[in-house]
Amino acid sequence: AQVAGIPMVAQGQIVDEAPDTGFYQAPTLLRDVPVMHRLAQEEVFGPILCAMSFKDEAHAVELANATQFGLVAGVWTQDGARQFRMAKKVRVGQVFINNYGAGGGVELPFGGVKSSGYGREKGLEALLGFTTLKTVAVKHGNWLHLATCLVIALALSGCMFFDEVDRCLDTGGRWNSQSKSCEK
Repeated sequence: AQVAGIPMVAQGQIVDEAPDTGFYQAPTLLRDVPVMHRLAQEEVFGPILCAMSFKDEAHAVELANATQFGLVAGVWTQDGARQFRMAKKVRVGQVFINNYGAGGGVELPFGGVKSSGYGREKGLEALLGFTTLKTVAVKHGNWLHLATCLVIALALSGCMFFDEVDRCLDTGGRWNSQSKSCEK
C-alpha cells in the first residue's frame, strides 16, 4: 500500500502481551484504494480496511461487485429501503446491515459466491452439498407412483415410501397400491 501511495488513515498497535512466536499485523485503515489495486480485488484475511469513496448507491454497488470474490459485505445506512436494495444487489454470500461480524449460530448458513466458495456451511443448506435429487417412477399394477427423493450421499434415503415397498416385497408380501400397505 505504501509503495502504491495509498494513504494510511489510521493504524492500531499490537498489544504488548502478544506472544513473540506469532505473526501479527496492526489493524490498519487505508483510504482511496484504487478499484483495480490488489487490496481491493482480493480477500484480505487480516485487520485491514480499505475505504473507497463512491458517488452514489449505484456506484457503491459497482465497486462492491467489481471483484471476483464475494464472501461477506457490510452496508451502513439509516435508510431502510436502501439497506435492502444494497443487500439484494451486492453479489456476496452474506450481508451485514449496520453491523459486521460473525452472524448467527449453526442455524444460519454461511458461505460465499464467485471465487469465495461453493456451497454453504452450517444450517440445513449445508446438507444439500451431500445430497442428490433423484426422481423415481414405479409402475405397480394399475398405479404409477412418482416421487422425488433427496438421496443423501452417506447412503441415507429420503424416499421413505419406496423403503416401505422394498421391505414388503423382500419379506414375501404383496404391495397394495390402493391402500399403500403390505399384504402378507
